[in-house]
Amino acid sequence: MSLQLPYNIPAEEYILSAAINGIGRADIFSSLTKEHFYGTKNIVIFEALEVLYNRTGLGSYSSIFEELDNSGKLAEVGVELLNRISEIVVVEINVPLNIKLLQDKYLLRQILVLFDSTLNYYKENYNRAKDDSFITDTGEYLFDIEKKVVEITKQRSLEGFIKIPDILKVVKEEIKYSKGEIEGVHTFETLDKLTKGFQEGQLIVLAARPGVGKSAYALNLALETLNSQDENPNYEATIGIFCLEMTSSDIAKRLLQIKASVKAEELKGINDTGIIVQGSARWAESILKDYKIYIDQSTNLKIADIVVKVRKLDRESFGNLKYVIIDYLGLITPDNLKEEPTIYLPKMTRQLKSLALELKIPIILVCQMNRDSVQGAKTEEPKLNHLRGSGAIEQDADIIMFLQEIGKSSKSNYADDVKPMRLYVKKNRKGQTGDIDYEYQGSTFKFKELGFRKREDEKVPVKDENVEVVNDENKGTIK
Repeated sequence: MSLQLPYNIPAEEYILSAAINGIGRADIFSSLTKEHFYGTKNIVIFEALEVLYNRTGLGSYSSIFEELDNSGKLAEVGVELLNRISEIVVVEINVPLNIKLLQDKYLLRQILVLFDSTLNYYKENYNRAKDDSFITDTGEYLFDIEKKVVEITKQRSLEGFIKIPDILKVVKEEIKYSKGEIEGVHTFETLDKLTKGFQEGQLIVLAARPGVGKSAYALNLALETLNSQDENPNYEATIGIFCLEMTSSDIAKRLLQIKASVKAEELKGINDTGIIVQGSARWAESILKDYKIYIDQSTNLKIADIVVKVRKLDRESFGNLKYVIIDYLGLITPDNLKEEPTIYLPKMTRQLKSLALELKIPIILVCQMNRDSVQGAKTEEPKLNHLRGSGAIEQDADIIMFLQEIGKSSKSNYADDVKPMRLYVKKNRKGQTGDIDYEYQGSTFKFKELGFRKREDEKVPVKDENVEVVNDENKGTIK
């Protein structure tokens, strides 16, 4: 390769001398491998030292001399070099600095080798095809390169083992300052009591049958989070929304309606300058203008496209990206259209979970319930196996929530456009599960949280057009 790769021979020799003389051995062998060394002879010496350390946990000039001699590599290294390295004066405080230096040089070499191989791959295939037709999917091609870069750069942030006393100090401080409050991103008050807020690295699944209002609920979650900005001007929050079945204009209108609690026809009062005349809608518009909500209405998105866009949004939001909403899983285009859902769905959820961990943000994934659950709509409440591709989703998701309309009792005073809804939190890795009741006004897309499910309502079945629910004081009956 004509490319000159970065390295630091003095730092390599400094670390080798430290290992030979028993200074910082544990840190050296837990942080470095032979790949971190560039000098050929230095690699041979490190390999021999590593063998000794793994065998006895010790090492010395005489033992490394003997190990190299027995393996037939002493002549390759040379006694003169071994003597010179062993005589380098090492100060323990400088060992971590030199370890870090070797790690950084190694990462730079990996990056440069990747770029060089990428360029050579393009040149060879371009010369063969006489054009760039060998790149059949530009998005996938770029994603593959970015993925390799990310895998390399992630190595720089890898941490070693942490002693339990040090971890307990952090936990103690978290407990001291949390005082029972939420630890993650705020949403609805009662939901926060179960989840402690949506937390970094979580994949959160929101599922419902078609037409129930799952997209509207996801938007209500976003506005509940951003409401914190109204109360605290210093609170900065960015939320990304992928709407794969609606336009960005449709999403904006829904957000306006939810915030203002107005119907669609009430938004039509707009003057010649484009200012919304209706009072509460005008107020909502002034608030929404300050919200950092980014909407992507691209169609035919693959999971690779979503990953690239979320990474870009995270970089541009400077650490203020609270979470991303993807609406919904079934509309993401598979990489291979010939694959069955049982094959490509696990790949998608695994990549989204990995992305959440990588960026340290929650990702809310909206899903459809499977056909069996739709046909069996009289079931009292949903189950985890009602998720389409439930096995893969259940494994990767940290929180799984189902949204479902419940039956109105004969004594209820709901308006015609208001429906009683229930959110079933069926899985929660970091907290409790439970059921939360809402009122949903379909004409404004607004959810009003009522609190935890009242257990006396437990026998009220799911609403069915052919069933009238009658509640007496003792039990629910079907008439």
